[in-house]
Amino acid sequence: MPRTDVPVTTMVAGTGTVVPAGTSVTAANDGNILAASDTQKLLIMVANASGGSANMVVKAGAGIGAFQSTLGDLTVAIADSTERGFIIESARFAQANGSINFDPSATVTVTAIKLP
Repeated sequence: MPRTDVPVTTMVAGTGTVVPAGTSVTAANDGNILAASDTQKLLIMVANASGGSANMVVKAGAGIGAFQSTLGDLTVAIADSTERGFIIESARFAQANGSINFDPSATVTVTAIKLP
């Protein structure tokens, strides 16, 4: 099954940026941050309203630029009715095509923000 694409919102230093509503990603489809986006210094916000706890697994990279991929996957636990934010780098998580893949264990809402 194809992964659900999550768009990236770019923040601009010294200005206000509207944070968009997140993208719903299911455990069945998993998610993808598009390769066309700049995937360095990404703030990932994950909201869990699934009725139970969820894990968000950001998959280790496989591309030539993912020189820190040997650090492996990143798993972030998200309690029900909470939102967690974490910063990721393409040096660890970029796939061969430049995208970043993640697998939630439950349906979550994901927002990707490119930091300046």
